[in-house]
Amino acid sequence: MLSDDIKLDDSEPFLVTSDQFSKLDSVKENAFTLTVNGRIYDYHNEIWTKKSNGQLHRWYVSINARYVR
Repeated sequence: MLSDDIKLDDSEPFLVTSDQFSKLDSVKENAFTLTVNGRIYDYHNEIWTKKSNGQLHRWYVSINARYVR
């Protein structure tokens, strides 16, 4: 999640997974839910994004994880 003003090189991922087909399930005011069907190597459930006016916006992330080996 990046605004158009932020370069990709200046950011860090909030989720590192082997699932290339992760799915966005729902988005609410300041939260969203993902479904991941692969390994999760790194995950942060709170994301701070900078708006174009310089203010920070907090997002809460929930994951439905289903990894079956």
